[in-house]
Formats: sequence, structure tokens, C-alpha cells
Amino acid sequence: MFGMLITVSIQTLSKADLLKASNQIIVAVGLGISLGINAIPHAFDAFPETIRLVLGNGIVMGTLTLLFLNIILNKKERVEQKMKMAELSHY
Repeated sequence: MFGMLITVSIQTLSKADLLKASNQIIVAVGLGISLGINAIPHAFDAFPETIRLVLGNGIVMGTLTLLFLNIILNKKERVEQKMKMAELSHY
């Protein structure tokens, strides 16, 4: 299971433009959150079990962090792409 996750992750990263600073930040912070949560497994023991299931799982928190940062940091690029597509569709 983890082998499949790693394989898909590497394939996804190989398609990303890692020369862009925003993508470098996204990957670095996502990996840092994932590894940091796994390094301190008892950090969320004071929380209720439902919250611990989400906050205490490095894979879940890393994925949520990656999604959130990608939406925030690459929003301008997506808007510009939509504008270009709209201009091209008028022709």
C-alpha cells in the first residue's frame, strides 16, 4: 500500500514544475508537516480521538497541507490559464 502511494507521489512530482519557487515551497512544507507529525506521535494525545485521527496522521495532514497550499499559491496561474482559454475560444 505504501509502495503504491510512493510510486504515485513520485510520478506526480515528476510532472510538477519544481523550478517554480511556489511549487518548491508547497512540496517542502507538505513533506515537513508529514514527517514532523510522524516524528512526534504523542503531540495530539490531549485532543479527542476523532480529531487525533486527522491531526495525528502525517499522510493526511501532509496531503491537506499540499492541497491547501497548491490552491493558495497557484491560484493566480490557474486564473491566467482560464483567461487565455477564454480568449482562444472566441476565435
